[in-house]
Amino acid sequence: MIESRLGEQQEFRLTEALDQWVPMAGGHSARVFLGFLKEGQRSRQRAVKVMRPTMTIKAPPVFLEEVKILNVMNNVPGVTKMVEMGFLKIENMNEFPDDTNGANAHSLQGIAHRYGLNELSIFISGLYERVAEGCLPYIALEKRQFPSRREKNLLTLYDLGYSKGKPLSVNQAIHMAAQICDILDVAHNRNIWYRDHKILHYSWHIQHERIYVFDWNVSKLEPRGLSEDHRRFDIVHFAARVLFHMFTGDTHPDALMLGATRPDEIENAPDQYAVEWNFDARERLSAEIRTVLEDALKGKYHQASALKKALLACVQSKDLNNNF
Repeated sequence: MIESRLGEQQEFRLTEALDQWVPMAGGHSARVFLGFLKEGQRSRQRAVKVMRPTMTIKAPPVFLEEVKILNVMNNVPGVTKMVEMGFLKIENMNEFPDDTNGANAHSLQGIAHRYGLNELSIFISGLYERVAEGCLPYIALEKRQFPSRREKNLLTLYDLGYSKGKPLSVNQAIHMAAQICDILDVAHNRNIWYRDHKILHYSWHIQHERIYVFDWNVSKLEPRGLSEDHRRFDIVHFAARVLFHMFTGDTHPDALMLGATRPDEIENAPDQYAVEWNFDARERLSAEIRTVLEDALKGKYHQASALKKALLACVQSKDLNNNF
């Protein structure tokens, strides 16, 4: 464990929020800030996820689950990597940014107790005690740059409003979705179901042509393994909240909202969805793609690899019109 000072000009510095670039990006249990963390002789930019001071009862189990899952998935291409975790003892807790006061964390001061990935068990064993002492757990992750010239959130690329009516092509959506299926397949094989699917949780690195996924705070690690129903449920909600959005420009009308989603909302969500295609969707999507998406929404896929195979079989030799 390393102890660093928190504050301006210190070894651990928090600045602007990374979770307010769109109104629905904020989460229930934590805030995410741009951090400058001294690692060796250099200061590096990180996305620092800090538990909300108002969530000291409900959020600790969520943080425990997320660090365990990130540890299991840290070597998977496309997963935003965790680089450290720890606890912040903030001196001026009343200045912790909420969602209405500009979300600037520059003024926060205190001490950061920093744990490396090889100290995960120590962090886990001490989490509840440290929260009881008034500390806030944090997770430091690679900073995914969205939206930027190098990386775009999928919301900006496919949502009708944010793409200004000019989404990327259907074939590009299939290519991206296939990469997400690869990540989901690995997660399922490692006994993890993602659960909180939404287009906001994925970004596209333009130069690397790589999908990145982040925010595993509602995900579950099932030590006894995932059932077929777990896998099918995950794929249904991926289809409703991500695939449908990418292919049509909006979330499925009966799916969970795009913003922060509570675990109980996910647990009580439907396990299948019907769909009625409007004229624009029929013009943009081939009958084959519509059939694959309908089957996914009905829960006919229980392997992400099978969904990937079906999607890739729908790639058009001549791409369909980009516009709605």
